[in-house]
Amino acid sequence: MPCYRIAVDSAVPTAALVPLFERLRARGLALGVASNDSEATTAATLAHLGVLNLVRFVAGYDSGHGAKPGPGMLVAFARAVGCDPVEVAVVGDAPADLLMARAGGAGLAVAVAGGVTPAAALCDLADVVVASVTDVERLF
Repeated sequence: MPCYRIAVDSAVPTAALVPLFERLRARGLALGVASNDSEATTAATLAHLGVLNLVRFVAGYDSGHGAKPGPGMLVAFARAVGCDPVEVAVVGDAPADLLMARAGGAGLAVAVAGGVTPAAALCDLADVVVASVTDVERLF
C-alpha cells in the first residue's frame, strides 16, 4: 500500500493562532475546525500550525458528517461539545462556511474578509464581517 505524505508546509497562518486560540479557550469557548479537505490533512495542518491540541473537534469531508455547505459538520461539532447549533458561531472565509452556518442553524455566521473570497461575496451571507480572524475575539 502506498504511503502518502500530507503536504502542510505551505500552510501559513494569517495571525498568531496559538495565542488567539488560547485566549478564546480561556473565555470558555470550545473550538473546532470543519474543512472540505480530508480530516487527516486538516489535523496535520492544525498540528503544523501548533493549534491541534487547542481544538476539541476536527472534521473533514470524509469524517462522516458530509461536506460544506451542508450542516453535518456544524451539527456534529455542537453534539461533540454538548451545545445546540444555535449556540455556535461559525467563522469562515468562504461562502461554503457561511452557508453551512445557515443550513445548520448556527447562532452567528462570521465572515473573515481578506481571504481568497472577496468581502462583497461574503457580506450577504454573514451576520458580521471582520477584517482579520483576530477580530473575532471582540465578538465574545
